Amino acid sequence: MRKLITYLFTFFYLSTNAADIFVYPGATSPDFSSISVAVDSASDGDRILVSNGSYFGDININSKSISILPVVSSNKFTVQGDIIFNTDSMTSPNKVTISTAEIIGNIKYFGLAYFPKTPYIFDMINCVTIGKFDLNVDNIITNLYYSTFYKSVYLNASHDVIGNSFESTTGIDTILINNGLWSNGHSLESSEIKIFANKFNNYQIRCALSSGCIFSKIHIANNYFDNQSSNSGFSILSLEGNTTSCLIENNTFKDLNYHSNIGTILSCRNGLTLMIIRNNIFITNYNTVSNSYLFSFYPNGRNTVLKIENNFFNYNQNNKFDGTLFSSSYNYFFRTTPLSTTASSNIFQNLSFSSIEVNDTSGIPLRALLVHTENAGKDIIDCRDINDTRNDIGTWGGPYSWQNFHKPSIGKARITDIDINSSINSISNGLLNIKAKSINTNK
Repeated sequence: MRKLITYLFTFFYLSTNAADIFVYPGATSPDFSSISVAVDSASDGDRILVSNGSYFGDININSKSISILPVVSSNKFTVQGDIIFNTDSMTSPNKVTISTAEIIGNIKYFGLAYFPKTPYIFDMINCVTIGKFDLNVDNIITNLYYSTFYKSVYLNASHDVIGNSFESTTGIDTILINNGLWSNGHSLESSEIKIFANKFNNYQIRCALSSGCIFSKIHIANNYFDNQSSNSGFSILSLEGNTTSCLIENNTFKDLNYHSNIGTILSCRNGLTLMIIRNNIFITNYNTVSNSYLFSFYPNGRNTVLKIENNFFNYNQNNKFDGTLFSSSYNYFFRTTPLSTTASSNIFQNLSFSSIEVNDTSGIPLRALLVHTENAGKDIIDCRDINDTRNDIGTWGGPYSWQNFHKPSIGKARITDIDINSSINSISNGLLNIKAKSINTNK
């Protein structure tokens, strides 16, 4: 029997280097009634602490490292204007954090977009954005946490897209991670793109990475994709560019539409040398006519080595990919095939989509799927639940399960190997930071 060992480390430290700048309606000097003016007055390391209310005016972020936070972390403030990153003004590496804001305007950049540039790291945490989101410019790395988006999101680079909700109101929107060219001279913590525990409603993830980009791995885990659009040119995942490996695990993919001559779930072009698709649920309208496919490797995606393991498909036919049975034509599964394919322990069932239920927020399987998916995931160390049971298929299983990031979930896994930072913003003359790390070791 495997033994579960959990360590919890908590660190407290007091930082007194940065200044706190307070913003609230009707404020007088030395405080501010405008976020924009407070940002203009801030220096590197300062925190702008904002009270409840609506604040008018664009916020221009020039070459400085700042945080824009609520005074009380449970409250939210509204920005009635655009947030603009001035890329021409960058003179040194900068980090900008915006937390718990509702942003009515756009998030965009101003300046030249060519490589190289001095980098920004921009973390958006627990925000709502109503306007357009376009930071597809060298060199801004944008990390998105626990936020809600209603329009397409265009990024040049991102390490983390975690716990967000993407809710299209226009049919089909895109989250684009493009080029990934980030200037040298500043250290990188990781070369991996992590897309964990998000909900995508009528969204496509597109990673279009350039030669020389900073990313060599893509990890897409425990997300819920629900495509209700009938657009025939839509692939839920469109992956292309110079990346060595991609791991797609524990996601729920739901697409009940007919898509002609594309990969409904996945379109893979160029660059990827290894792709592993494991522990996912695919819910599709398998009664559609020919020329509707799940996967497409075209044209140069056919250089990819593909492994398909422990997935659930609500489709059952004679020429499915299972065991050692492969053919040049996979009707329904492949439009064009990769370089090589191995498949094992996949589940194929004749279940119409109308008989399958999942939680409409998290994609966690309910009722009909439970019989087929519970403890059916690939049984390896890096996929086991933290309660040391065999990994489940879909968004509820494994170390990146929905419940790790969304507490109302019924998922079985618990938090593992995740840093959680919290702060009490109202301490005078300093900042009390609390950092906890839970580490799970199965031996």
